[in-house]
Amino acid sequence: MELEKLLRLESLIEACICSTYKRDDMKLTCLYVNLSSRFPSDCWYLTTDWHLWIKDRKATVNGYHPVHCRPDCEQILKQYEGDSVNNIIFLGDLVDDEFYQQFTKQEAEAIFDEMFSGIRNKNKYMILGNNDSIKYKSLYEKYGFTVVDALLVNGKYLLTHCPINIRGLNADIINIHGHQHGHGFYWTVPFTNHLDIWNKERTPVVFNKESIDELAESTKHLDISMLNLKSKKEFIEYRGKYKSDDEI
Repeated sequence: MELEKLLRLESLIEACICSTYKRDDMKLTCLYVNLSSRFPSDCWYLTTDWHLWIKDRKATVNGYHPVHCRPDCEQILKQYEGDSVNNIIFLGDLVDDEFYQQFTKQEAEAIFDEMFSGIRNKNKYMILGNNDSIKYKSLYEKYGFTVVDALLVNGKYLLTHCPINIRGLNADIINIHGHQHGHGFYWTVPFTNHLDIWNKERTPVVFNKESIDELAESTKHLDISMLNLKSKKEFIEYRGKYKSDDEI
């Protein structure tokens, strides 16, 4: 990809982060990687939005919503233990951001130690989400994550947390992302060339051409009428609210 388009891509990512994230440090970290000549292959897996500790929206303590460990936390993490899933690209949001208000860094480290004790994958990338904290980057790295804001793989697959508006940049680029929790509605970007890889069980998604093509096929069934909705209120009325925090 030409330098001009790479710089344009970085500016789009930075603009998205500035408008969506709570970031004090805006030093952008984008990696441009060629993982293998066969990539994407069945030895790499994508996953996103674990939210292992979730907030109680009905309660408030010291100005924030307290968090609790989600009921299926153990089941989610077990899918990534052992040798069957060696290489992971995590697209952001390990926990709800209130987690970092409720616990000190030392307390957070103790919780992470317990949660990630069984995950010893050989290679792990973590793309920071809007609920992750740049101040905890060293803690994420302790568990083997290479922490970045975006990955551009083989010049074709742009991996981010939030969807990025790549219209006019390169027709061949596919923006693979999380953040939307599968609701399929894009607020500020066209839905073409975007793939939301979230699933409720947080099952690892094989990063190969067949899986990407299957996800791409599902976008053909996107409800286009949602594109005419003008507000979040209309969207909630149209699609219905989540029944509980445990379902996000």
